[in-house]
Amino acid sequence: MKRKIFWLAVTSVMVLSLIMAACGPATPAPTVPTAPTTPTTPVTPTTPTAPTAPTAPVAETPQKEAAAPEKPKYGGTLRIRADVDPTCCDSATNNIMSQGLVGNWVYEQLLNEDWLKGPAGTGEFDYRAFSSPVGMMGTTLAESVETPELGVWVLKIRQGVHWQTVNSEAGRLMGGRELTADDVLWSLKRMTYDPASAIQVLQPRVANAMTYEKTGPWEITIKTPVQPVTALWWVIQGGGHNVIQPRQVVEKYGNLNNWRNSVGTSPWMLADYTPGSVVVYERNPNYWGKDPVGPGKGQQLPYIDRIQRLIIPDMSTTLAALRTGKIDMLQNVPIEDALQMIKTARGIESSEFLPNTNESVAFNFDNPKLPWADVRVRQALTMAIDFEAIKNGLYRGKAEIDTLLLNRNFTGKGYKPLNTMPESVQALYRYNPERAKQLLKEAGYPDGFSATILTTPVTARVDELAIIKDYWSKVGVKLTIETKENATLTAMVTRSFNWEHMFYAASGAGSSSNHYTLFTYLGYIRGDRRLQFISRLDVPGREDPVIEAGFNRLNANVFRNWPEVYKAAEELRPYVLEQAVKIPFPQPFFNTLWWPWVKNTHAQGPDISVFLKYYWLDQDLKKSMGY
Repeated sequence: MKRKIFWLAVTSVMVLSLIMAACGPATPAPTVPTAPTTPTTPVTPTTPTAPTAPTAPVAETPQKEAAAPEKPKYGGTLRIRADVDPTCCDSATNNIMSQGLVGNWVYEQLLNEDWLKGPAGTGEFDYRAFSSPVGMMGTTLAESVETPELGVWVLKIRQGVHWQTVNSEAGRLMGGRELTADDVLWSLKRMTYDPASAIQVLQPRVANAMTYEKTGPWEITIKTPVQPVTALWWVIQGGGHNVIQPRQVVEKYGNLNNWRNSVGTSPWMLADYTPGSVVVYERNPNYWGKDPVGPGKGQQLPYIDRIQRLIIPDMSTTLAALRTGKIDMLQNVPIEDALQMIKTARGIESSEFLPNTNESVAFNFDNPKLPWADVRVRQALTMAIDFEAIKNGLYRGKAEIDTLLLNRNFTGKGYKPLNTMPESVQALYRYNPERAKQLLKEAGYPDGFSATILTTPVTARVDELAIIKDYWSKVGVKLTIETKENATLTAMVTRSFNWEHMFYAASGAGSSSNHYTLFTYLGYIRGDRRLQFISRLDVPGREDPVIEAGFNRLNANVFRNWPEVYKAAEELRPYVLEQAVKIPFPQPFFNTLWWPWVKNTHAQGPDISVFLKYYWLDQDLKKSMGY
């Protein structure tokens, strides 16, 4: 039963219960990513006090795990799914950070999630979802990062890293030579100062204040006097898009937008790409990395010979491919589909996790005459939605309502649950249409108003908006849903700002970069409040003094006093929620599913690309299982 039809018939929790009893629950659709690739979190430098390990998020224990880890074997082809064509390719010349084809696949960042901090090593993090703004990070192309003072970063560049020996003109141009500090310096400057780079569009004051200096044969010192933590995420850590690029290739071809010119330093070389069909990556035999832990410690990475990203938009087709072993693992599987797969696909393994993504209604605040410029209107629109009915009726209780800015994955890292907040905040998330009508009347809209909301033509989003539309109609708000293709919408909403009313997607504080929000730039919350997918345009705007004070407190203490950072985040979050600058849709739990021949996965959640070099395939087991 389609969500839209189902929810248009819902008029109360009682009616919802009757319908659910008669028809069964609707199947939740998967979350579809927006333009940016899954971003990552900043590193904990060597000097600050280490943060307290977070409480693990609610998640299932995997169905099976080998009693003793086996020694990894080399070879085989790993087949995974991509739901849309990945974007390509040069993030320095494409201000929407489009490099899903190569970012964290072909190219590497200075820092990335640290395998040793996960289940394979110390177990500090389970990696089913992000649960620390910085603590999960470790060094990659940077061998170390030190912060002698706030806003100063001293990077030691890793030696012994070589450019891939790709069989192409670009590959021959690089010649497999060693990566140098000069390469890194050039790449960082290009990403920061190029007029078409994302940071120049979204954070120009931060970018233009940054300086780079080579202070040793393998040392680079970066100074970030404006919003140093924002600068850390964008450049030093990489933000999911700031990868180290090959200078000679850029100088010869002008940019890296032809995927055939991709030459990086990662474990994978881009071998082939057929739009709408498949992306093929081959093993880099000269990769610099060694397995740091476990039975394979010291062995050359990666283990797998080939990765195929099969482009399959349709979920039913995807599930059929998984069930028949045509793909080996699948991420972001809705609960209902996961339960059915576990019942019908004998031997398949699973892990449940709460993502940090968060579909939300966001508002354009440029026009102070529009209704939602008044906080009472935004609060009314929040109260007009029955979050509990959606959670229990649509997701069988397998969802979280309290997800804005941070969710329970960040317990101990700035998150405290909604039920600990003031009554005025808790009341916003209780269904109260009568109070919503009263607030609209007080704001000057006794008969409601009309508005348009933009979103992408993703079935799940359109269906979720149909639910919101139905609830809002009961308090007099007439909502028109308008869909636009993702690229068009990205350019319109987050670059040209050529939109007027509302926007709905996994955006701003609710993107896959949710875990940066409180600890970097308070995206979409500060300044002019123009919507960004994962940040904000840092021009002067209508700053809220409370939010600005909280932001400054965070910036002053990150990397210096972690308890104070977490305390500041906890104290600021209730105020942000009460301002209702965004209205989240309940976030369902999802599953990762994989066949047992995929080894060393440790039940990871949605972001695995950086860890695939540690995975290996038991091809004998696969054969014995009949696949």
